[in-house]
Amino acid sequence: MNTVQIPSPLPYLAEIPDPREYLKTEHEWEDLMLMSLMALGSGRTNILAIAQWIEDEQKYLLNTLKIRNRYGERKLPAQATVYRFFWFLEAELEAMSAAMLAWGRDVLRAVGREETLAVAADGKHLRGTRRGRKGEEALVFLSALVQGLGLSLGGTTVTTTEAQAAEGLLVRLARMEELGVDWLITGDAGLTSKALAQKAVEQKGATSSRSRTTRKTSNT
Repeated sequence: MNTVQIPSPLPYLAEIPDPREYLKTEHEWEDLMLMSLMALGSGRTNILAIAQWIEDEQKYLLNTLKIRNRYGERKLPAQATVYRFFWFLEAELEAMSAAMLAWGRDVLRAVGREETLAVAADGKHLRGTRRGRKGEEALVFLSALVQGLGLSLGGTTVTTTEAQAAEGLLVRLARMEELGVDWLITGDAGLTSKALAQKAVEQKGATSSRSRTTRKTSNT
């Protein structure tokens, strides 16, 4: 039985520029990436949970992986450091998206995927972000997910309509030509607009005649 070797995302993510002031940092960018990925793989899906996982796995990280700070000390990042890491990473979303696309390309090559790549785009209200007393509605975040791989192509905050926010996602999908695969984007009624359809046609003509874009409308 042949075993498929899936590439680790760490080398790709390590290419994201470190925006921190190096002389004021204590922990290496790559080490923070590694611990965050391991925590995510353990089911910790928010920053606080990731920081707690690092604390819980102290013996393993220090003794087995031999994580050290920049000064060679046996010291793990504090909760505040983990939060700052993700705040810095948030400012590098374009670089992170490019890194994930490059990783996705090599994953697809490794598993030999040839079928059309189905991408689902959808907007969701973020729980706990509505500020009724201030007259602020809940934030809406539009994301694009590669079905079957569980790989996010990135997302964006919806400030006007989901259709307008989706135009930026189409630019990212245009890069899928680099992967050598066809792609199919689906969405609900929130993505139906003439402007978005025109943008999709423009991206199709600018990238590859093999790329296809479709809109899925709601029956309600």
